[in-house]
Amino acid sequence: MPYVKLTADNQNTFPHYLGIAVDPKPTEGIRVGEYLKETDTNVLYQWDGEDWNRVTEIASQAEANALVFQVESLNQGAEIIRLLTKIAS
Repeated sequence: MPYVKLTADNQNTFPHYLGIAVDPKPTEGIRVGEYLKETDTNVLYQWDGEDWNRVTEIASQAEANALVFQVESLNQGAEIIRLLTKIAS
């Protein structure tokens, strides 16, 4: 059975895809940064544009949501630093 995309129009829904480990992971039409959760292993992956990279094993949905918030906060911080560096140069 293929992985299920949870929503087509709300990229903030987490995780974006659900499935089990033995199913082939989707590779087309995936946006960089989207997340996939294997429901049988509780392993979380993030798409980098070419491959699904294991992020961590999660114990609960609350833990998963907290992890995504931390990752997105770090990404936003890095973008702010990049923009400030560009402005300063």
